[in-house]
Amino acid sequence: MAEEEVLFEDNIDETEEKERGKFGLTKQQQLFAELYVLVNGLNGVDSVVGAGYKFGDYSNYPEDKREWYINLKAKQIARHNLKNPKICKYIKYLQDNMGSQIGVNRFYVIEKLKNLAEKGTESTQLKALELLGKSLAMFTDVKEINDTKEDPAAIMKKAFEERVNKDKVVNFPVGG
Repeated sequence: MAEEEVLFEDNIDETEEKERGKFGLTKQQQLFAELYVLVNGLNGVDSVVGAGYKFGDYSNYPEDKREWYINLKAKQIARHNLKNPKICKYIKYLQDNMGSQIGVNRFYVIEKLKNLAEKGTESTQLKALELLGKSLAMFTDVKEINDTKEDPAAIMKKAFEERVNKDKVVNFPVGG
């Protein structure tokens, strides 16, 4: 009887090793990043817990405080990880490649929104149009910038004087 072929098992370890080597991550850091992007919806605390980070021994703390301390430590670790350039680079890599792996890209999403805007219910059409407008930056506020040659110090002095003059109290003589 022929030995049953196991698909992908060896390739997974090889691929993980290549990716860790490519980004210089530990297994735990890689798992944190993957959980952060793919599973936990960019929730650092849940990703820290899921990646198996150790939080120290909090058994001496009162039970009602223990969870608070663990959560605090998980937040600290998540903050530390999200400041690590190697982890951030890997997170960006995952985000950039996630859509292509599941067959979704910007054009696909825009096309689906366009179809909903044309054929959906009134509320669906409004939401689809809103999302399309946002994706095309149609609702960006534009501020007019006056390019003056006037000295910034003079502008500040003028604004200050106007404010002082506006706030002056006029004293009328009390006569008798």
